[in-house]
Amino acid sequence: MPGGRRPQQAAGYEMRSKRFGATAAFAALGAYTVARSALRFAYSDDFDLALDRWPPSAAWLWAQHNEHRMALPKLLIAWCARHGDFRAGVWLSLALMTAACAWLVARVERGWTVGVLAPAVLLSPASNAWHWDVELQFVAGAALFVVAFATALTARRARDAGVVAAASLLLSLTGGNGLVLAGATALASILLARDAALDRSTRVIFALGAAATLAVGAAYLAGYQAPPAHEALHATSAAQLVAVAAHLAVAPLGGIAERAVIAAAPLAVVAFVAAFAAWRAPRRAIFACFLGGSLALVAVIAAARAGRGWPPGLEL
Repeated sequence: MPGGRRPQQAAGYEMRSKRFGATAAFAALGAYTVARSALRFAYSDDFDLALDRWPPSAAWLWAQHNEHRMALPKLLIAWCARHGDFRAGVWLSLALMTAACAWLVARVERGWTVGVLAPAVLLSPASNAWHWDVELQFVAGAALFVVAFATALTARRARDAGVVAAASLLLSLTGGNGLVLAGATALASILLARDAALDRSTRVIFALGAAATLAVGAAYLAGYQAPPAHEALHATSAAQLVAVAAHLAVAPLGGIAERAVIAAAPLAVVAFVAAFAAWRAPRRAIFACFLGGSLALVAVIAAARAGRGWPPGLEL
């Protein structure tokens, strides 16, 4: 028997190496980037979000920062910077996205489509997220969205519903970007709550998660005040909107986003192949919810920022 286990163990190791090899490789490249390039000092929003903010008050956590109510990123950024080393938040960003990427690869078995493309996009070494701790806001939202997406597509038990519910609820606390994505996770949860193939307890958890997410979203919008200075940044023409949306489509590739027209064409082909593979999977309505949420986020950011063209710093 011991001799018989060795081929099985070797086969299992080979399978894991193939499935998670790309994730490990891109995570290592990201770690190299963080070690070499992450900002050690306070910069820009750090003066509002990190310096002398620990321990934070509940009122400050919930208060708007520009157009965002971002209680979760505020808490994490302030905690990471409490000893004065602002690289800690960047390392946390890398850890969160690596974990989310590994979760996606483990849950959605689509060969190279997910195993290679997911880490190439989510853990791109060119990402701006590996340079500045405040990018943790966008990383946290993206990581939670990926976890919710991968779990919802394959959910079978109450534990899966709990993961989706928790990720959806936390998304609403990551800022305006998370609020848009939380709408997609809430809709997916409502659809799963109506899935007769799931047991009653699982459907109840999905329903409660959707209700809690929508409640937090309503609280987010209650008393919301649009920053007056941002009105000048809104899109004033369709051409502006399309141009910034093209940049956002390749934003995970970091600096390459400056050449969006060149980068978007091959990326569009790759995205089409990935979407086609995912669309053939079960629960196409759930996939459509998450795809719609992603497109809605691109549209909202483009509409809110296109007035000044493509500014540096939007690369995730």
